[in-house]
Parts: sequence; structure tokens; C-alpha cells
Amino acid sequence: MRPLRLTMKGFGAFREHTEIDFSDIDLMALVGATGSGKSTVIDAMSFALYGNVARYDDNREVAAAINQTSNEARVLFEFELSGQTYTAARVVRRTPRGASTKEARLERGEEVLAAEARPMSSKVGELLGLDFEQFNRTVVLPQGKFADFLHDKPADRQTILVQLLGADLYRRIGQEARSRASRSRAQADALNPELEAVAEDLTAERRTAIETLVDRIADARSEFASARANVDDLDRDIRELGHRRAGLGERVQSLSSIAVPSDIGQIADDVRTATQRLAEAVRLRDARSAKRRSAVEAVRTGPDLADVRFALQAHSDVHRLTQEHAGFSAGLDAARKLLDEAVAAAQAVRSTQAELDAALTGALATERSARAARDLPPSISQIDSWANAYQRSNNSARDLAEATVKLAVATAASTVSEQALANCKAAEASAADDVQRLRHQHGVLGYSDLLIAGGACPLCQQAVHELPQHDLDTELAAALTALDTAKAVLGDATRVCDQERRTVASLQSEIAATEKLMESLSTSLDGAPQEVDLAGLRNEAEVKSTEVEAAEAATIAAEAAAKAHRDSPRTALALNDETDTRRTVDGLTATELDVATRLAAARTIVETGLPEEQLQAEHRRGEQLQQELNEAETAFGLAERAAETAGDLQNEVTERAEEAWAHFHGTRDRVAGFAPPATDGDDLSISWTSLADWARREADVADLERSNVVAEVLKKSSERSVIVEHTLLTAQPVLPDLDAALSLEAIGELLAEASANAASDLKQFDERLVAMAGLKERVDMLVDESDVAGKLGDLLRTDGFESWLMEAALGELVDRATTRLFELSGGQYSLEIHKRDFAVRDHTNADELRSARTLSGGETFLASLSLALALADATADLAPEGAPQMESIFLDEGFGTLDPITLDTVAAAIEELGAGGRLVGIVTHIRELADRMPVRLEVTKTGGSAVVERVEV
Repeated sequence: MRPLRLTMKGFGAFREHTEIDFSDIDLMALVGATGSGKSTVIDAMSFALYGNVARYDDNREVAAAINQTSNEARVLFEFELSGQTYTAARVVRRTPRGASTKEARLERGEEVLAAEARPMSSKVGELLGLDFEQFNRTVVLPQGKFADFLHDKPADRQTILVQLLGADLYRRIGQEARSRASRSRAQADALNPELEAVAEDLTAERRTAIETLVDRIADARSEFASARANVDDLDRDIRELGHRRAGLGERVQSLSSIAVPSDIGQIADDVRTATQRLAEAVRLRDARSAKRRSAVEAVRTGPDLADVRFALQAHSDVHRLTQEHAGFSAGLDAARKLLDEAVAAAQAVRSTQAELDAALTGALATERSARAARDLPPSISQIDSWANAYQRSNNSARDLAEATVKLAVATAASTVSEQALANCKAAEASAADDVQRLRHQHGVLGYSDLLIAGGACPLCQQAVHELPQHDLDTELAAALTALDTAKAVLGDATRVCDQERRTVASLQSEIAATEKLMESLSTSLDGAPQEVDLAGLRNEAEVKSTEVEAAEAATIAAEAAAKAHRDSPRTALALNDETDTRRTVDGLTATELDVATRLAAARTIVETGLPEEQLQAEHRRGEQLQQELNEAETAFGLAERAAETAGDLQNEVTERAEEAWAHFHGTRDRVAGFAPPATDGDDLSISWTSLADWARREADVADLERSNVVAEVLKKSSERSVIVEHTLLTAQPVLPDLDAALSLEAIGELLAEASANAASDLKQFDERLVAMAGLKERVDMLVDESDVAGKLGDLLRTDGFESWLMEAALGELVDRATTRLFELSGGQYSLEIHKRDFAVRDHTNADELRSARTLSGGETFLASLSLALALADATADLAPEGAPQMESIFLDEGFGTLDPITLDTVAAAIEELGAGGRLVGIVTHIRELADRMPVRLEVTKTGGSAVVERVEV
């Protein structure tokens, strides 16, 4: 992992947008005063990758990373890994209970690898091969964490080495080998019983028995086919007789259901009674209506209650308003004195505010001048407008092409719908003409009962030789049905046609709108640059916008001063006091004027009107007349409702009579196909009796014919049963469990199923022979595979190969580290492994061997630095192909504890490490050490925010 670029805003000391470019640096120093923000740069890298900060006591506590003047902190870290560029971005925001780090994103080029915080941390660990703690022991060594690798437990140290060197690959291979050996052995053991069982079942005798059964079933199926043909002929005859019997049964049932209703006589009595009640109710309603009109006239000519009440109120208002006017006049004089004092105080405040506003106006003018320089065309908004216009123009062209195709299709469909609608209208008009013609004929035939054979026709006075026979009711009913159908079809066709018209109109509007939009966009792009040039122009405009910031700061200061005075309590008090006092005076003035006006009006009414005693008498007489009118209105309403009820009753009994006739015609129509007798058009009772007598006679005839058909069905069924019984006897030898109640279809299906099963058994028998040979081969292969995988798994156990490999790697690491420690300590110390832990050999004390934990602070720094530098060298050399390459190391601790000679030695070692092609960074406030680095990133605090300046030697 090699850093390329770090961007921060609102993170720690970096309140403003800060960007650091590492892409061309091999060796550098982050230098600055204590507290300037040097370590914050290291923290930002760790936070961007893992969402944690190592320097805090609780590395999950990230709220402290937000700058005190900001509500959020943003970090974006670009780095290179295995030749590919990655971008890690995180945002931490303040919340009422701390901070939230939910917004996070990890990208590789344009590919999004993670879009949330937790998945991103896991993905980073997977890419780097290190978790957060391991990263802060080997790559970024922050304050307080420098000696962790030196003092780690042996097991934890081995875990880090396994991750760095990619040795967990061998552990996974061993685990998979042992797992595969177990699976293969278990599969072989599970297959052996099946192999033995199959061999016992697949004998030559078993195959011969299956072949014999196949032949016997074929003979039985041949005999069954002949019997089935005879049964099918009988079934066809029985079905035809059954259809005939069913038709006769339906006829008997329809005719037998006709009976004369019991309420025919009662209906006529109810019609007469309802007619009498309606006449009486109408007479009562008319009498009470006349009385109501008299009461209305009396109220109209009597006293006007509204005028009387208005005059009485005026007498009362004169006394009340006289007292109110005197009180408001006194209060208004006092309020005007207070207003004069408040106006003087408010004028003084406005004068001071005017001076501050003038200063703000000058600052705004300076800012406008700066903005004018920035906003020289083309502006960012203009460039964005052009880009948007290009995008909309491209989209509109595509939409126009699609809508044009849709319009062509919709226009063709609309033409078809219009033709269909014209046809439906013609059909509806024809049906209406038929109904009109039959209705005219029906009206003339209503006089046919006046004709007498041998007499004269009452219309034409010609001799009647024979009475006419017509059935226009049936024809008219059929014509009305046809007309309803034509209207329904016409309605459907109209809706379809309207929908097609709307579709065409909608598409035409859409095309017109799109063409208008494209014309407008083309106009807006007149003189615009080419679309490919817009990105470059926008970058130039963004650069110009940064030049406005200084002018904005001056404006903010002037605005703050003006706002402070404007928002001060003293200003608000003076202005509010003036406003409130003026509002009080205005309110009292308006109230006093209103009371005076109303008092004058009331006096005028009193002086020009009747005396108060006479008004009281007129008021009592008017109320008496109104009460009499109300009583007349109530009586009329009751009579009117009674008349409506009588009318409803008459309508109800009339509807019952019409329903009775409709019932009769409906009953007759159900048996119209059986030629019922003609209907008496006036007498419902006679018509019902004639129809019922005819239906009874016809039902008896149909019932006799149905009995003959049933006898023929029984004869055919007997013949069929004999054939089915013979077929059962033929099929039983090959179907021993055959149920005698089964149908021929079921017997045929069983024979076909038995034939298919026997053939399938023979085929499966042969297939199982082949499968048994394959199964035996599979068992032998699994046994061999289990033996090989088991031996490999034993060789790669953790306490075997991995342990040996880690001991060798740790030995190589110690060899490299002890050389550096010997140089850095002036020949005093060497580093060794003793009882799986780090120890130092003190050459100035008789080569004493002691634990590394006994070293002083400065000595611990030298030993830790030696390990860190050796680890950075060793991981690149010892790691296998494909393991993550840690091509950077950052040191953030300990240089202040070194004497000048040792500091010089440490600097030389760091310079040597930086020459190896990796990025090496140190964090220090020691100027002598920083000056030896080819690149210095100077961190300073200005105006509450840290800034970084790159200095190259």
C-alpha cells in the first residue's frame, strides 16, 4: 500500500479544505510545532481506511476528530495497491449523543467496492491483509503505539507475520486438505453398503422374470383393445339416449312448474283502495294551503320586526356609547404624550445603525467588484446551463424519435376504430327503425278485439272475412333486445374510438412540445462552446472563484458589526417601544372615531323614529302574526306529507299489478318453444288459468315419452356390463390386485401403466448394472483421494510447517533488526529471540541477555525503530507472490529522546530505507532531523486552522 493523495476538511486541526500529494515522494518529514496538527495527518489516513483513530484512548471515539468550529469532518485518501488505484472516503458528523460515521465509500477506479462504513472496514482489511490494530503496529506507527510489536505476545506477533507474509495460505491449504480427506473417506464409507446391496439385487434370474412379464402384459392389452371398441359403441348410443331423456325431463319440469298465483284477486282490490285514499289526502292538503296563504299575507302587511328591533337597539346604544366616548378621549391624550418621547429615542438608534450600514455598503461594493472579476463569462452556472442543455437536447432527440413511431402506430389504430364506430352507428340506427316499425304495428293491433267475422272494420268500414292472427309481442321483444345489444356495442366502440383519439392527440402534443423544447435548447446553445470543451472551462471558472474569498471575509466582518447593533436588546427595545406606542395611539384614535360615529348614527335614528313605548307594542303584534304563520306552515306540511304517502301507496299497488302481468308474460315466454295458447289481453286471471291447463296436458305427454327412453337406456347398459365383466376376467392374470369396480378407462390405464412399469424395470435393471460399475470406480477413487489429502494435511498443520516457517521468518526479521540496533546503539545492543519473546544482549555488560521490556524509553525507541525498519524491509522480501505489499511506513514518536549522535545515526538509517523505492515518512518537531529529509511538509496553525506547505530541498 502506497499513499498517493490525502484530502481533509473539518478533521482535527484542519478546519479548511487541505490536500497533500504523496505521489512523487519517497522520503519526507511532517514537521511543525507541538499541537500544530502533524499527527493529525497520520490519524486521517487510519480514519479514512478503518474509521478509527489510534491515538485516542478508545479508538472508536471519533467525535474528537471533528474540528471544534465544524459540524462534520471529511477525509478522502487515495492509495495504490498491486498496481491499482483505490479511493477511501469517510465523513463523521456530530450528533446529540456523539458522532456518526455511517457515510463511507471505497472505490477502485469507477468500481464501488463498499458504500457503507462496516462493509468498507472489512473490505479494507481484506485488501491490505491487516486489521486496524495490525496496521498500526507495522505501517502507521502513531504516538503511544510505537513499541507494540516489540512487546506483543508471541501468538499475536505470529498472527501479524502470517498476515504480512501471506502464510495463512498454507494454513488454509492444510485445513482444506484435512477436510477433503475426511469428506472423501466418509463418502467412500457411505457408498460401500449401497454397492454391496446393488450387487445382491442385480441377478440374471431377476432379468428373465421381468422379460416374461413384459410379454404377458402385451397379450392382455391386445384383448382389451377389442373389448373397448364394442363398449365405446354402446356408450355412444347410451349418451344419445341420455341427451334425449334430459331434454324431455327439462320439458316436463318447465311445464309442471306453471301454476296460477294466489294473489291475483287481491291486487285489483288494493288498486281501488289506494286511489280513494289519494283523493281524500289531496282535498285536505288544498284546504290547509289556502289557510297558509292567508297567514303569509297577514305577516306581509303587519309590522316589520327587523325595523322595529333596529329602532329599539338605537335607543339602547345612545346611553351606552355616550359613556364610552368620554373614556376613550381621555386615554388618547395621555398616549400621544408617550409617543413623542418614544420617537426621539428610536431616531437616535436609527442614526447609529445608518452609519454601520454605510460601512457594510462599502464592504459589499468591494465584494461585488471581486465577484465581477470572478463572474466574467463564462460563469460556472452558464457552463452548467450549457451542459444541461446539451444533455436535454440529446434526450429530447431520442424521445422525439420514439414518439414519432408511436404516433404512426396510434394513427393507424385510430383509423380502424373510426371505421368500426361508423359501422356500429349504422347497426344501431337500423335496430331503432325496426323497433319503431313494430311499435306502430303493435298500436294498430290493439284494436283487433273490436273486429267481428262477417262485420265491418271500425277503421276502414270494409267487411271482415277472417280475424287476423299476430304475435307481434315476441317480435317486438326480439327487436328491443337487438336494439339494446346494438347500443351496447356502439358504446364500446365509442369508448375505444375516443381512447384512440386521445392517444393520437396526446402523442401529437408530446411531439410538438418536444420539438419546441429542442428549438428552445438549440437557441440557448447558440454561440456555446463544444460539449467536449465544457469540462475544461468549468475548471478554469472554479479556479477564479477562489479569489473572491478575501472580499467575502471583509463583508462578513462589516455585516457582523451592523447585525450586532441591529440585533442588540437596546436597539430592539427603542424601536419596539416606538412601534408599540404608535400602535396604541392609532388604535385609540380609531376607536374614539368609531364610537363617535356610531353615537351620532344612533341619535339620528332615535330623533327621527317612533317613541320607545310605541315600538315595544309594534314588536309584540309582529311576533303574534309570525307565530300564527308558523302554525299554518306546520299544518300544511303534515297534509302535504300525507298526500305524498297516499301517492306512494297508489304507485306501489300499480307497480304490483304491472309486475303480475310481467310475471305472467315471463312464465309464458319460458315455454314459448312448446306453442302455448294465445293470451287474453285484459283479464289476468283468465290468462293464467288457460296457460296452466295447457301446461298440465303437455307435461303428461312428455313424461310418457321419457319413460320409453329410460327403458332403452337400461337395455344398452345391460349389454355393456356383460362386456366389461369379460374384460375384467381377461386382465386379472397380469393385474392380480384388480378391483372389480374399476371402469374400463381405469383398467386400460392400469394395463398401460403395468406395461410401462415392466419396460421401465427392464431398462432400469440394465442401467443399474452400468451404474454399479461406475459406483465401484467412484469408491476406489475416493479412497485414493482421502489418503493423499490426509498426508498433505498432516504436513501443513499449524504446529508443523507454519510454525517452522514463522520461526524462520522471525529469525530473518531479528537478523535484520539486530544489525540496525547495533548501529543505532553504538555497538551496545543486539536483538535476539529468547523463549519465543524479544530479548536484548548488552555488549557493554558482559553480553548480558535480558528482556526487551527492561529497556529505558530511549532504548525502547531504538529497538522498536530497528524492528519497524527491518519489518518494512523483510515483508517485501519474504512475502510470497500475491501477498499485500506494504510500500510505506510512517513513524510518529520518540525522536526527541535521542542524543545528537544517535539522532544522526537514525536519520541515516531512515534515508537508506527511503532509497529502497517505498514511501517513508517521519513526524517530528526536531528541525535538525526534518532538514535532512528531501521533502518537508510544514504544518502550521493560522487563524484556528492548520495548513500544510510543501518544501523541497
